[in-house]
Amino acid sequence: MASASPAALVGLCDWSKPAETEQNLTEYTGSHDLKASSPLEYAEFLTQIAQAQCLQRKFVDSLETLSKAKEIVDDCEKQIEDSLTDSELDANHPVLTDARRVRIRILLEKGRVMHAKGDVDASIAPFRTVLQLSRIGSDPEALSCYFVEALHMLALVETDPDDKFGLLERSIAEAKKSKSRETRLLLASLYTSQAWFLHDEAQNYEGALECFETALVHSKEFFGGDSSKDKAIAQKAQWSIARCKRSLGLNEDALVILEKLGDDADYLCEEKAMLYQTLGQGDKAKEFAAKAITLLAAGKDVDESRLAAMKAV
Repeated sequence: MASASPAALVGLCDWSKPAETEQNLTEYTGSHDLKASSPLEYAEFLTQIAQAQCLQRKFVDSLETLSKAKEIVDDCEKQIEDSLTDSELDANHPVLTDARRVRIRILLEKGRVMHAKGDVDASIAPFRTVLQLSRIGSDPEALSCYFVEALHMLALVETDPDDKFGLLERSIAEAKKSKSRETRLLLASLYTSQAWFLHDEAQNYEGALECFETALVHSKEFFGGDSSKDKAIAQKAQWSIARCKRSLGLNEDALVILEKLGDDADYLCEEKAMLYQTLGQGDKAKEFAAKAITLLAAGKDVDESRLAAMKAV
């Protein structure tokens, strides 16, 4: 396998726009003839096409895409194993290492698809297999980001609060000690997940706020650019802090944060509507509730519960 084109792969992925991401990735693989010229690279791109399909709730398509990727990986591994003697086979063989990475990404996406479609039990085995595969080889840092991602996903599917928190703590500890930038950039999402756990399940709003603020620090560290994607990540992190401050009764502080973020996103308008209602400013609350309803209704998948909440303002 030649270069896995990580910059190209990352640059083509904007998970807030999954349909556009699917199209971009599909066009890239076709224009560069990856299927013929670099099968493992093509399979790696397929895993991200599958993720984009999953985010659009195209679960059947996503699983079919992952099956195609798995066939390629199986074939590449078999070709190498057949061409080498037992004494020559080594887990650190470059092609086997690349194949293992792609297999890990296939398993991660399969687990995500199962989780997204509501089959939580079926999602656990793929994530656990990722934990095992990502520790094979002489360099544990090479696949550490996938180890941490699997821990994170296992935390999200875990139902026992203590076990969930323990997995979140472990995933954060693994990411913090890593020297891999790819692993450390997961810290923003890890702290965000821990914050929402503390906020929603433990009602520990002070602890949640601390985690949200830490997540913002890491968002700025790794996603502090001027791209629309980076700005969206930072904006969501700031909104989370404002939302938590409302739970703490720090409504004026929350409003100060939100006023700097504008009102071009449905979740910003929703939060402003709730804050103004809490502050007794009914007209302003209705103004932003109306904006939120318009933005929510324009979305592809309308959340009826969110619409109902805004109509009740």
